[in-house]
Amino acid sequence: PVDDKKLQETLVRAKREIRKKQNRKDRQIFIKTRHKNMALNVSDILYFENERRKIAVHTLKGEISFYGVMADMEREAGADFCRCHRGYLVNLFHVTEYDRETITLSNGERIYLSKDRYHDFVKQYMRYLRNGGVFHV
Repeated sequence: PVDDKKLQETLVRAKREIRKKQNRKDRQIFIKTRHKNMALNVSDILYFENERRKIAVHTLKGEISFYGVMADMEREAGADFCRCHRGYLVNLFHVTEYDRETITLSNGERIYLSKDRYHDFVKQYMRYLRNGGVFHV
C-alpha cells in the first residue's frame, strides 16, 4: 500500500529538484566585450582564465576575452564554479577527473589546481555532486 501523504511529499521534493536543475541549466552570464555584448549559457562555459587585466572565458564553442576582474566573475558565476587556482575559475559541471595538480574537463583540457586550494576544491566538488551535479564520464 502507498501512503498518499508520503507520496505527495516525495513528488513535491522531486518537482523542486527538477526546477532547481532546470534553473541551473538555463542560467546565463552577461559578458561585455569591446565590440559586442552577449549572454552565455552557464552550462556552455568550461572555465574562466585570468589574463592580466582581461578574462578569457572558455566555452564549448570557443574563447572570448573581455576586460574584467576574476573576483567579480566568481561572484556572478555562483556555487557551480570553483576558484581552483588564482588564474582559473572552473565550471564544476564539466569536471571529469582531478588529481592534486590538475583538473580534467569534459573536452579533455587540463587546468591547474593550486595546492593551497585543493582541499576547498574537493569539498566544493563533493557538495556539488551531492546536490545533483552531473559527473561526466
